Amino acid sequence: MGGDGGVIAVKRKFIKECKTEEKRQYQDVKDTQFVRASTCAISGSPLQDPIVCCRLGYLFNKEAILTAILDKRLDKAFSHIRKLKGIKTLQFTPNPEYQEKSNGTAVAKYICPVTMTAFDGVHPFVAIWSTGYVISEKALREIGIPGLQTEYGPFSENDIVRLLPSEEELNTRRATLEAQKELSARKNEGKKRSREPQGEGDPEALKEAGKKHQRSKDHAIVSAPKSVVNVAKSHINENEGKSEVYKKLFHKDDDKKSSDRDLFMSVAGFRYTLS
Repeated sequence: MGGDGGVIAVKRKFIKECKTEEKRQYQDVKDTQFVRASTCAISGSPLQDPIVCCRLGYLFNKEAILTAILDKRLDKAFSHIRKLKGIKTLQFTPNPEYQEKSNGTAVAKYICPVTMTAFDGVHPFVAIWSTGYVISEKALREIGIPGLQTEYGPFSENDIVRLLPSEEELNTRRATLEAQKELSARKNEGKKRSREPQGEGDPEALKEAGKKHQRSKDHAIVSAPKSVVNVAKSHINENEGKSEVYKKLFHKDDDKKSSDRDLFMSVAGFRYTLS
């Protein structure tokens, strides 16, 4: 290494300072991820049950995000959360070895219920949107979606949300989420238009539709079934033969002459004279 005739050590592993810098950078990333995994993304407070996430994988204290939604003071980074259905309450598995701090080393508050991997921000975790369970990506990869249905389902691949994604992954997810919202809005607009009556907004079309409706009503009234009329006539003729009173309801009394001063009114077979 430089003592055998001109060989110069240029690899990073032979340079002490570079190796130390790499360790420092890794530790910085690890600390940053641990903070993301243990604090609310909107308030910066420690995560406390109930904990929720959004479709992008941010974690929030439920009370903090609900207050921000109601007060309409969400940061631009969380503008994709517009309604309560944009967040999901999560079911974490507590870490039995959790402590606030042990000898200056932070311990993860939650673990994967399958692999016992610590939820420290370094190991990738996913949330199942349909049920709210949080498991490690390792469990999902090794057991598979079908094997997890009994305890953590039902869910499909579309229900899997990766928690605490990188900036690059966040940008990709934002674009995908916006595309999905636009597609959903177009579908809803198409359904709305299909439910609207044809010609809506056109006065002439509305006038013509009203005329057609009235003509159909008049036709229904005029064209009553003849069978109904025949049944009514038959019923009247049958009862006229049985009762003289019933007959007088439909025919004038030819036997009696009416007086100019008398007004006769027949109701239900009774005659009254009003002088």
